[in-house]
Amino acid sequence: MDDVRFYGYKHWTFEEVPRCFYVGKGLLNRPSDSLHRNHKWKAITKRLGRQVEVCFGPVTNEEAITWEIENIEFEKTFTINHSHDDDTDIGCNFTLGGEGMSGHKDSKETRERKKQAQIIAQNKPEVKIAKSMSSKGRQKTDIELQHIREANNTPESKEKHRNANKGRKYTGQALQNMRDAAKRPEVIEKKRIASIGRTHNESARKAISEAQSKPVARCDDDGNVLEIFCSITIAQQSYKGHIADVCRGERPRAAGFKWRYI
Repeated sequence: MDDVRFYGYKHWTFEEVPRCFYVGKGLLNRPSDSLHRNHKWKAITKRLGRQVEVCFGPVTNEEAITWEIENIEFEKTFTINHSHDDDTDIGCNFTLGGEGMSGHKDSKETRERKKQAQIIAQNKPEVKIAKSMSSKGRQKTDIELQHIREANNTPESKEKHRNANKGRKYTGQALQNMRDAAKRPEVIEKKRIASIGRTHNESARKAISEAQSKPVARCDDDGNVLEIFCSITIAQQSYKGHIADVCRGERPRAAGFKWRYI
């Protein structure tokens, strides 16, 4: 007997004109699951809401895979753009379909069919163009930047940089570029703030305490206040990102929102 426990579903935004941002397939409880999702899906859901539409099923896993591949292409939700803030690309399908947990192991024939479907989809001109355009000049997301910083701060990475710079001689132009960079206002301000953090006198502790206890507001793109927190520390318990940098004007957004001191 065929295993007909699988469904095809779509996720739509709660906008005045809803947009489909995800197409998937799985068992009956999968459409409403919000835990095992990618970072962009969670950001889009938090910003634009989510409506669940179960469109297909119950059917076999093979039929659900075919439906998923066709509808990812139809709704144009496939993307390689991981940015949370690009409102022109809210698609959250990072594959062309046929991936993910299904509750059983695919047969050899099914795996071969999925492989061929992926190859055909990847070779379509519109997919190649989308990949090319998405990668050109793409700015890294807060999560990607955080991963890079964490990787560079490991003892192994620091030791590697030290060994690479031993005996290195800088050209005159490189030295001049370093001097010019050190004179930039934002670099001077960062050094000033860092120096406050290294001191332990009463005025420094007071300055740090005041900065951390300032109320901050989470705002939409039009500047409307959505939520108020008594401090950045409290805000970061609910929204991960460089909130302080946004409040200082060094970043446009954090966690998909604008922020400002009150």
